[in-house]
Amino acid sequence: MPSYEFQDTKTGRVFEEWLSVTAYEKYLKDNPHVVRYFATAPGFNMNGKSFLDAPSKLGGFREVLQKIGEKHPDSPMDERFRSTPRSAKRVKTDIAVGKALKKRKEAAATRQRRSKW
Repeated sequence: MPSYEFQDTKTGRVFEEWLSVTAYEKYLKDNPHVVRYFATAPGFNMNGKSFLDAPSKLGGFREVLQKIGEKHPDSPMDERFRSTPRSAKRVKTDIAVGKALKKRKEAAATRQRRSKW
């Protein structure tokens, strides 16, 4: 059963109740002077970090994230949770892709300069 924080609008007192979803709706109907109170945004960590930033909290989930990263080698997930260094083949592939992207970008810039004339 979830817990809910409420605030009494008459007294300003904040209190917590353990209610089921149906009991929650009934409680609000029976007590119109009580409103739901949120001390913080529910489910959000307001200091700018997520659960992924706390390695001690990941436990076995880190292995799952590593496997996802292995299947998607160019993703930020792979860079962050890689368990082994990149292979020589992967390094050479990344260099070749980088060169190709650089050439494509230069060609596009050249075409754009020529079209302005």
